[in-house]
Amino acid sequence: MNLDLELRKKVLAQVLSYISAGVTAVIGALNWFAIREFQRILVVYVGVSPWAWRAIDLFTFMILGILWLCGVYLSQDYYEKGYWKAELLKRLLTITGVQLFVLLVFYYITYIIRLRFGI
Repeated sequence: MNLDLELRKKVLAQVLSYISAGVTAVIGALNWFAIREFQRILVVYVGVSPWAWRAIDLFTFMILGILWLCGVYLSQDYYEKGYWKAELLKRLLTITGVQLFVLLVFYYITYIIRLRFGI
């Protein structure tokens, strides 16, 4: 009986950490594309040679993708450990808050640059 309860707690910890990591992944993907859009506008505004645009875009996309994947993987472990310390919700809200802040900052900066320079 005690073994069954322990197994259920482990499964619950994993399921909740996967769901939390899924939330982190979705918001992280939005951040990924917001930062990429900012990079595209920045490249045009700074005056980088049009021949280099494609290479810069692909390199940025690759680096952001690797960072996104690492972030999702590490957050799942972080959430699972938080479950055992009764801090899962606190950890999820902290990471989600930071991600939403980054998202809003990059959307706002991109909006201001487009508005100001007509890009």
